[in-house]
This record gives sequence, C-alpha cells and structure tokens, in this order.
Amino acid sequence: GGGSPARSFGFGSDDDDEISEPAPVSESQAAAEDLTGLLPGAPVRGKNAKGSRKRRRWTADEETAVKDGYQMYGDKWAKILREFSVLRKGGRTSADVRDKFRNLVKKDPALAGPPKRAPADGRTDDEDDEDD
Repeated sequence: GGGSPARSFGFGSDDDDEISEPAPVSESQAAAEDLTGLLPGAPVRGKNAKGSRKRRRWTADEETAVKDGYQMYGDKWAKILREFSVLRKGGRTSADVRDKFRNLVKKDPALAGPPKRAPADGRTDDEDDEDD
C-alpha cells in the first residue's frame, strides 16, 4: 500500500501544534554543561572522550618546581606536589611529577645526580667536624 509521503512516518497533521522551536545553541550548550559528568557516557569536565585527562603543556615554572623539588625532597613526588602550588594549580598528579622528572633527566642526565638535600641534623656538607 502506498500512503502519502507526509503520512509515511505516522505523524498526523494534528501533531504539529506540539512541536516547539529548538532551543538556541547557547541555551542547549549551557544545559549540556550542567549535565557534564552526571550521565553515564557523558563527558566529564577536564577529560577527553575516553575519560583520560586532557594533555597540557608543562610551563617553565612547573619544570623549575620539579627540578627544585627533587633537589629538596628527592623522589618524594607527593611531597613535591604538596610543597609547590604551581604544580597543584596546574592539575598535576604525583605520577605526572615523577614522569616529568624522568623525561627531564633524559634531556639532561646531570639532573639525575643525588639530590642536594640538607642532612637530618641541619648541617651542610662543608661544615667540618672539629674533632677530626
């Protein structure tokens, strides 16, 4: 049987008054932002479609913080992260700090030397014992 093309999807002419105008793009985008992360499969703010964090370039300040942090605290990545606010503000994790340090060492192997941490007694290496 051949119905008219207007009837092929089962819509009657009296359905027309129920169709509302589409929302402006900005309004629907705002609505989508409000649902971000709430619905299964919906994108989460700051994450890509696969659920991974978005990649961000390391700033010179962040790189300096990683180097200085290693000199002060050695491989205590979580402590470095806590002590350097520039790393926290950048959304870095302790694993990010560790990985960045390892990549910096690939470029400059001299960074991998022992950290110049102060000894537990607070003395520096050039203060000689008097009773030698």
